[in-house]
Amino acid sequence: MYRYLTLDRDEAEAEAQRRANDRQACEWLTWLTNQKGRTPETATNYARVLARFLDDVVCARPLAVVSVPEVEEWVMRDRRKRGARDGGPGSPATRARDLTVIKAFYGWLSARGHVHRDLGALLVAPKISNRQPKPVPDDVWCEVYPQLAPTAQVTMGLMFFAGLRRAEVAALQGEHFDSGMLRNFPRKGGGDDTLPYADMLGIIGDHLPHLLCGHTSLQTQKQWRARAVQGGSIFNMRPDDLNAAFARWLAPTGHSFTPHQLRHSCATNMIRAGLPLDLVSWLLNHASIATTMRYVKVSGTRLSEWRNR
Repeated sequence: MYRYLTLDRDEAEAEAQRRANDRQACEWLTWLTNQKGRTPETATNYARVLARFLDDVVCARPLAVVSVPEVEEWVMRDRRKRGARDGGPGSPATRARDLTVIKAFYGWLSARGHVHRDLGALLVAPKISNRQPKPVPDDVWCEVYPQLAPTAQVTMGLMFFAGLRRAEVAALQGEHFDSGMLRNFPRKGGGDDTLPYADMLGIIGDHLPHLLCGHTSLQTQKQWRARAVQGGSIFNMRPDDLNAAFARWLAPTGHSFTPHQLRHSCATNMIRAGLPLDLVSWLLNHASIATTMRYVKVSGTRLSEWRNR
């Protein structure tokens, strides 16, 4: 009987520790949203990674006892999906995302005095080698765009011509469209922004009109506004749904590209049109000019400018 009482006590202590860990995770996620201004989508993605980490690694132990090798082993875990043949540790970007969450969580725990050392300071994210932009070729865009239904044209157009990310397109409301501007729309990662989409369309119309595929910039603006006046959510879908939608929309065309490639196209085309790098960086909401510089090589404008002097 004493053995069963001991087991009950151990199970109760383990459950209490799990709840304490969950409570600290919830406090951090709330802090991210309220103090750091992270979007609900970002907080949800972080919560998903953190919940898996707590279940797989921490279990019923205090957060402070987790070691660096344990985290590194977890990041390199087999991510094989049920029924899939191939597994492996995932791409460098996926592993870097997981480490970003754990590093940020332990940095917060350390700053608040919940752990005696910042575990994240000892973790090194994998190098993401494939950082070169991959814009959609002009001929592919000009073949695909006219074949799309209006909803798909507006969705892809906001990425290709205005450089919006998946999460930003999914979060758009009718109220954000105002006189050729997107006003106070949520950016990925937090914060609101304003974007002069009418001017961006005008730049394409002035310098790269073939990319409008027979339309004028004003006609494209009108199409976007018509979608916006319906009110409420413009597309009524989650960011993850856009990948599936893209596959469905592109299947009849025989081409394939990702939503983020359209954003790459926008940055590249703005540079091709002759916009200064600081303007392109501002319009695309890049973290730094160094990010924007990657598109200069892809666009080929600097060599063309030198050759035509």
